[in-house]
Amino acid sequence: MMNGVSPKHFLAGGMCREEATSAFLATLIEHSKDFRTRFFNLCDIPDFKIMDVVVEQAQRDITITGDDTFVIIENKIANASKTKGQLLSYYSQLKTEFPQSSIHAFYLAPSRNTGQSEVEMVKRDEGANAIAIAWSDIKPLCENLDDFDPTFSQTGIMYVLEAIRRRSIVAAPDWDENELRVRECMSCIAENLKPEFPSRRLVAFGCQIWAYGPVTVVLTCTPTVAGTQVIISCDLRFRLAGRDEDRKYAKSWLNSIKTDNKWGIYKPDDRQNWRVSEETRDYTFDNLEENAMSIFRELVSAIDEGIAQEKCGSQ
Repeated sequence: MMNGVSPKHFLAGGMCREEATSAFLATLIEHSKDFRTRFFNLCDIPDFKIMDVVVEQAQRDITITGDDTFVIIENKIANASKTKGQLLSYYSQLKTEFPQSSIHAFYLAPSRNTGQSEVEMVKRDEGANAIAIAWSDIKPLCENLDDFDPTFSQTGIMYVLEAIRRRSIVAAPDWDENELRVRECMSCIAENLKPEFPSRRLVAFGCQIWAYGPVTVVLTCTPTVAGTQVIISCDLRFRLAGRDEDRKYAKSWLNSIKTDNKWGIYKPDDRQNWRVSEETRDYTFDNLEENAMSIFRELVSAIDEGIAQEKCGSQ
């Protein structure tokens, strides 16, 4: 065993990102039985023979497998990077693929409170083992390891905790509670719709969702306070993409809808770049996610269907 190896080249300063910290933790779990035993005790995981420890597999930060057992760890070193329903999504995917296996899900973050709502979603599945843990919980597990380099383990965890501290003192964005809720909803909708549109790239940007493709579609949700109620106005628009292998079919489809009453509510903007919906759609937080996802899905599906028909007709 080599001692005195510092992890500074991938954990110090600006290099200390979530991928690097996941790799650090995965290395300890895979190569130190002492650390692994302590970690399993912390997370209430019965001991099992590990077959593999993988970082960044199927979007999961850390996946541990062996003996019909899966352990998934969602890792965050900044509270702001939290995405609603992420842990549940990974848990449900494995549960569907391996219904007879034991699956443990953990949310590792700067504080336990960060991941508590995420693990509560998983724990709705009867018997599920899901726990929120903090990076500060990992520090004592790295001390006095008899079977691993103490410089790597103890210096490494200090780099991680320092990175978390630096991120915590960055000035918070000037977002009020309503905008934060809309942003969280947009992220959730984007994640839920990705499997339905595998040929598109769906990304949540703030209070918007972008669906990139031959015709790019954007949904913008803007919250406003009306008396005692918060109203969220939803704006839908689309435009021809600059580059795409199906661009010529998309352009042909866009030309064909100019005289189609079905698409009459989508008028060109002042610069003739976007087609913007003239139809007003206002929702409350009680029905925002369901309705916003529905109208966005309907528009993207209709556009993709129209482009597919143009492509088919030209062949």
